[in-house]
Amino acid sequence: MLKKFLVVSVLAVPCLCMAQESSKIDVSINVNGLFPSHSENNGLGQSASASGGVLASFRYSPTRFANFEFNYGHARDTQYFTSGGVESSVHTGVHEVTGAYVLNLPWRSSRLQPFALVGAGIMQFNPISSGTSVSGAQSQTKPAVLWGAGVNYDLSRHFALRLQYRGVFYAGPDFKVASLKTDRWQPMSQPSFGIVYRF
Repeated sequence: MLKKFLVVSVLAVPCLCMAQESSKIDVSINVNGLFPSHSENNGLGQSASASGGVLASFRYSPTRFANFEFNYGHARDTQYFTSGGVESSVHTGVHEVTGAYVLNLPWRSSRLQPFALVGAGIMQFNPISSGTSVSGAQSQTKPAVLWGAGVNYDLSRHFALRLQYRGVFYAGPDFKVASLKTDRWQPMSQPSFGIVYRF
């Protein structure tokens, strides 16, 4: 009887360790708000409408604290350009492709895991004919950097909720129209909320 107990115990220890080991891969789908700021240069002002979008993320965790994240986001907004009291607008589909280093912060509880992130990537602005008053506007890709912080709330071993704030700093688009060129970088706030699945 003792021999059987010892065998079962030896087999159970690695299984228990595997069960307690954190998953190295997760994916999330999030809804986010996009709140761009106003910029101005050489008498030309540029701003964009606030909008909502979706953000999909893939996160790989080689260690307990280090994570690498790949993001794809999509939204629609309207870019506004003002010069001499005359306003022009470009209705735009916005695509974000970014990568980030995510640091799991050490002060976590049984369900809450705070984190901070920093990264970079690109944003693509695609004009949509309806709602656009600028002729000759073309698609344009611009560099971007991002930073942020958030928290995961574990619902189970595989599912969690994610609340985060992301700041994105990107080169303002001019849609390859010389009269819309501001040569300014613009900050944008992106609060988001989503659900996470861990493999």
